[in-house]
Amino acid sequence: QAKHGDVVKVSTRMKLSESPVAVFEHVATRGGDDLKLVTASLKAVAVDSAGQATRVPPDVLAHFRSLKV
Repeated sequence: QAKHGDVVKVSTRMKLSESPVAVFEHVATRGGDDLKLVTASLKAVAVDSAGQATRVPPDVLAHFRSLKV
């Protein structure tokens, strides 16, 4: 567990595809010893202006894939 004053690091990994669904995986660790505190997964759906599920545009995919973090 972490306590008040501890540094907590959250790392996020994105799983992108051309489908409307993207998955974001998160891991929170305590700074100093990298003890894993919690993990989470989030599914996000791309929608168009009418609220309908739509494929992620190629330029958006290219942008996120180009990020080196």
